[in-house]
Amino acid sequence: MNTSGRGRSLLPSAAFRKCGIVQKYKALAEATPGVYFVGRLATYKYYNMDQVVAQALTIYTQLSRRERLETVAGGQ
Repeated sequence: MNTSGRGRSLLPSAAFRKCGIVQKYKALAEATPGVYFVGRLATYKYYNMDQVVAQALTIYTQLSRRERLETVAGGQ
């Protein structure tokens, strides 16, 4: 279990995940244009920082490509 050193979990408990609140947050995030979550906040899972940075860079790359494609397509 990951704790802050004070005995409190840094990640939601299994009960929290099962109650449906995580799914509600995910649905809200997906319905909000221009908002992207990566890493621990997005998945409620533990990741090392190098994994989180890799996820963020992947999303950035995908968004950059999409924006460039839309710009090119819009200019034709």
